[in-house]
Amino acid sequence: MAQKFESYATHQEFTCSLRDGYSWGQTFTPQATHKITLVKLFLQKIGAPPNNTLRIRATAGGLPIGGDLCTGVLIGTAPPAPPGGWVDIPIGNGVLLIAGIMYAMVFSGCAGDMANQVTWWYDGSGPTYAGGTGLSHPEWTKQTGWDMWFEEWGDPLQPPGGHLSRDLVKAALI
Repeated sequence: MAQKFESYATHQEFTCSLRDGYSWGQTFTPQATHKITLVKLFLQKIGAPPNNTLRIRATAGGLPIGGDLCTGVLIGTAPPAPPGGWVDIPIGNGVLLIAGIMYAMVFSGCAGDMANQVTWWYDGSGPTYAGGTGLSHPEWTKQTGWDMWFEEWGDPLQPPGGHLSRDLVKAALI
């Protein structure tokens, strides 16, 4: 059964536009090893935005690196109009996330414009998520004064009170 692992949703003051190829992101550090299956973002749509892609990537120095570990597609019409709301983005087959390792969720815009875009809420007034920070692109930059609104969901690999077995980790990696 899926459960929420990492999340942040405090002090919304700003939104980031996903249009014209802009990408935004959030690094996060799982406290428990699990298989990610879903990300929820607090979004709003303006006009008729195109589809957007959410990617989970490894990090180095707190910035995304390498290829996608897994992806999900947001249908442009899925987010509600302002003031917005939580939107589920299923993450395909998911991937095993290891406790204590930082990852990045990267949300990429397509060919939208000011009249047709998706915006992602963030806290820019003293964010408190200790496991990561907001990111901006086209040159990946840490936005240490930002935390994006997100929820990261998945399947636990360790039963309550149990121990993570080698066989269970092998099965999750297949």
